[in-house]
Amino acid sequence: AELESNGQAPLIPLKDHTSNARRGTVVFLSEALHTLPVMMEAGRQAPECVHLVLDPTWILKLEDRLYLRQGYTFDSSGQCFFAEYAFPRPIHYFVNSFQPLAYTSYTDEESIMWVQRSLDLERGYQHAMCGSSWLEPHIGDKILTRLLIRRGGVAVPQFIAFVPEAPSGERAHEYRLAQEEGILTIFPPDCLVNREAQRLLVQAKVKTFLDSHAWPEVVIKPSGGRFCGGKGVTFHVVERFTTTSEIHPACLDSITTAIMGLLQDMRPHEGVLLDERIQGVGPISHVKGYGDLDCCFRLHIARSSNNKNRDIYAHGFDLKDSGGSTSGILARFSTWGGPVAVCMGGFPETFPFYVHHAAIGTIKGEQLRHHIMLLGEKVLRALDRYFIRRRQAEGRDANEPPYAQIDFLGIDACVQYIGSEYVPVVVEVNDQEVDGMCYVDDLGGEENRGACVREYVRTAIARAKSFLP
Repeated sequence: AELESNGQAPLIPLKDHTSNARRGTVVFLSEALHTLPVMMEAGRQAPECVHLVLDPTWILKLEDRLYLRQGYTFDSSGQCFFAEYAFPRPIHYFVNSFQPLAYTSYTDEESIMWVQRSLDLERGYQHAMCGSSWLEPHIGDKILTRLLIRRGGVAVPQFIAFVPEAPSGERAHEYRLAQEEGILTIFPPDCLVNREAQRLLVQAKVKTFLDSHAWPEVVIKPSGGRFCGGKGVTFHVVERFTTTSEIHPACLDSITTAIMGLLQDMRPHEGVLLDERIQGVGPISHVKGYGDLDCCFRLHIARSSNNKNRDIYAHGFDLKDSGGSTSGILARFSTWGGPVAVCMGGFPETFPFYVHHAAIGTIKGEQLRHHIMLLGEKVLRALDRYFIRRRQAEGRDANEPPYAQIDFLGIDACVQYIGSEYVPVVVEVNDQEVDGMCYVDDLGGEENRGACVREYVRTAIARAKSFLP
């Protein structure tokens, strides 16, 4: 019903296309609407080889292999079929969008069972995957990914971070470097049991951070896989005495209280970020009848299908080029002064729409686009290097899928004027990117249909074929 309500023709039972299994089988365990652009593009590239599965019980697991019982698939004309296989079809590339951390807010028994079943499918799976329940906690750690891409040469906001407990493994190494730099605080044991001592430490760090800069506003956000869509994000005006420029005590207290409020709900591998607010070009006015607007870009990044070293994390290649590229650009507008998210009352638009209404000019706009297109390679390479080091340093959990890696993700970026150019500043990385693909498809016009996921689909199909017997 969800597919038909989005303009798809009524479903037709798929008769017998078992022979297509010889071309490799890609399966997305996901909600229908978010995956629609991928499925449509897959129908154009490899008809009836890529399937959408809405329920984990549609997949059969035998030891370390997965087999498809039934699912939705598309042909080259965009016709959607419902396929049922008398002899379950081997799955060579699997994507599980029902990650446990992303669904921790679900407390009903059915949802918990759903997530558990999808996790059981991943355990020990011996073919290709994009993302996994083992990789997601690292990608969902906004502090960790911020540190990684910053070291990889990507512009990020100036920030400090607070983490209740020290992590382990390769993540601990990254956190230790940030501690030495003075941008990360891991609370000593006495602060974990003494809230007043913790508050005094946070307040001192915040005051030092704000006294060394002159930002008019800052942003507080939680770090962790269960925080998405602007959840827990707050914006704060930095009030100062006009004569001394010192931060006002009431303002310092308010920011400290907001951080402490988030810290009391933190779980292992979670924390809090205090960022400068990227001002961009300032408020954008007179657009579609709205008041002052802010804009944040959602960028899609895909791994190249031409990369010969396809199973990168499993084999630990020395990366000179990860083969990543920026495959889609979505401008998201929302009311100035709050999180920029379409789901929170904003609206999506194209990059040229942003350039026009932000009044940055054609030449500056093309320079900005050039910087955006370079981000894909930098971000993916930084993450790849970390996950390779993690595998080499920590080994692999016996249940962790050995061929899982990040082939597609999203990043949120704001615009900042640096030197004589507008450049993208990455505010966060998103795992298993789905938000925005439908908008990019709809706004791009028929000639660009599927462009933002085209390389991702090619990569998924290429990796699936590499696991054919």
